[in-house]
Amino acid sequence: DKNPYLSFKLKTGNAAPKPKLTVGEIKRIEELNLEKGSRLWHVRNCFLFSFNNAGVRVGDILQLKWENVTKEGRLQYQMDKTERYKSTILNNKSLAILNEYYCENVKPNDYIFPFLSSYNDYSNPQFLWNQVSSKTAIINHNLKKIGELAGIEKHISSHISRHSFGGLAVQKKTSIYDLRDLFEHSSVKITEQYLTGLSHESKDEAMLNVLNF
Repeated sequence: DKNPYLSFKLKTGNAAPKPKLTVGEIKRIEELNLEKGSRLWHVRNCFLFSFNNAGVRVGDILQLKWENVTKEGRLQYQMDKTERYKSTILNNKSLAILNEYYCENVKPNDYIFPFLSSYNDYSNPQFLWNQVSSKTAIINHNLKKIGELAGIEKHISSHISRHSFGGLAVQKKTSIYDLRDLFEHSSVKITEQYLTGLSHESKDEAMLNVLNF
């Protein structure tokens, strides 16, 4: 009862703007002429595959296997961070990326992207976490190079694909309920918090409309 901190509440400011790429910047990354099979080529494919599927987290991208791709053309997997089940339809751009990796002798438990080895035993959670962290650092290092090649001054990391998808979805007036489902958030409130600082376009448009007299 005498604890002075029980009634203390920490005040928080507005969320800082989250970095995201424009459609034009995404296209510049798509159009880069990278050597097929090179590390930059694989990293670009991972990044674009993430963006094209509502910003799949890099940890999930690394662990995707061919068994996660259905005959009906869907991507189905359990998200590592939340353990929630996610199922999304694969668009033509995603299917084109998958076709670059598919071969006749591929096995269901083979990883789609060649960062984790199907021959390693990842049953130890700590070992898996260490490997995913290591590969994520490699991906982010190479995404920086890709950004420079594309003439993009923004700091590009694996998570910016999720922000970019969210920003574009807001611009296209996507329902917050659909966004909740696309991001697999447990509630609309979480989606609202996530979108804070993600897009200022709607606010800017409203501001200009008010002053248009």
